[in-house]
Amino acid sequence: MYSLRDSIIKPAELVARLKELGHEGVAITDHGTLIGAVSLYQTLTKAGLKYIHGIEFYVCDDVSVKDKDNKYYHLIALAKDETGRLNLNWLVSQSERPEHKYYKPRIDFGMLSSHGDGLVIMSACMAGELSRALESGNTDLAIAVARRYHERFGDDYFLEIQAHDGPRQIALNKQIANLSETLSIPLVVTTDAHYTYAEDKKYQNKYAFNGAYKEDGETYVDCYLQSEDEVRKKLSYLPLPTVDAAIDNTHLIAGRCNVELPLSAPIMPKIKTPPEYPDNQSWLEDLCRQGFRDKLNIDLDAARVYDPSRDLCYTTEEVKTYIDRYRYEFDSLDRMGFVDYILLVYSYANVAKRRGIARGSGGGSLICYVTNITNIDPIEHGLYFERFIDVGALAQLESGEITAKQLKIPD
Repeated sequence: MYSLRDSIIKPAELVARLKELGHEGVAITDHGTLIGAVSLYQTLTKAGLKYIHGIEFYVCDDVSVKDKDNKYYHLIALAKDETGRLNLNWLVSQSERPEHKYYKPRIDFGMLSSHGDGLVIMSACMAGELSRALESGNTDLAIAVARRYHERFGDDYFLEIQAHDGPRQIALNKQIANLSETLSIPLVVTTDAHYTYAEDKKYQNKYAFNGAYKEDGETYVDCYLQSEDEVRKKLSYLPLPTVDAAIDNTHLIAGRCNVELPLSAPIMPKIKTPPEYPDNQSWLEDLCRQGFRDKLNIDLDAARVYDPSRDLCYTTEEVKTYIDRYRYEFDSLDRMGFVDYILLVYSYANVAKRRGIARGSGGGSLICYVTNITNIDPIEHGLYFERFIDVGALAQLESGEITAKQLKIPD
């Protein structure tokens, strides 16, 4: 696991250690988010290692209840296929909605059940609902929890033991192994990795505790990347057939989860052209023409000042400076396929402004200024358009030195 704000493992270090241990892949299960997915997917696949797309959800009884007594629990979800990936995306988005988020981004069983296709579900660590029930001595509740998930997810639901030391973990593993046998729900073994090597624990403790990021139920006891031999030794108190079956299921799940993230250059928006314009370039040109008149008192077509009596009264050279800058920006945006992007931002920025919401990016663009996206005259304040968009790379693109995908613009 490579947990957000809860791990000191570096991606390159992760790859090196996985290869050193002979592992073929790893499941990424950040706490409550998928934002680490893309970078780690790229890092792992480039190194020839399997990336397993997953998350550690915060699950509560009812997301509509915002009460401290409505406890949340950890739950592991891994995507088997594209359906699972899309369902994980939906669930994560829902968990962050204001009506659902309460201290943590949360989901509940109803949400998971309705969007559970394509997922492998694991009962998680000591902070899982099943583990909490067992540790509190409520075996009936633990059985009810396990049966509820098993009824929904069938062979894709596993009871999880973790190869970590400590009396709590050992006692819990024994209980979960017994429950697995009683309910005929398969067991899986995992290791919770927050740091790379055993000796890194002292750094992990400082990182997690000083930052107040330690999750309830996290002990960080031997939470480093382990070999299969280490896992077997740590679970030697369990019957060998039980350990063998759990390890086999770890490999089974890894083989079952096959998700490729659909990476590409950013997809630029397509904005519907108003009927009075032949294309969006003409629409943006007209908006700029209006903006030059209203905000700068400059007639863009005639290259002169509209009303000499206004406070804004530029010299001929100053008018030329503004028009040259406009043409430079427009040409650059058009060549890079960013006209529709500017129109999209124009639309939502002006709606936001009417509602009293400010927007500050793009301050180096004259076009953003004259279309009311920003309120800063970049020429007056000496701001560079190139800080807004990488115009310099256009020459490399047009000469063939780099591709549109490398530049991250549409072909």
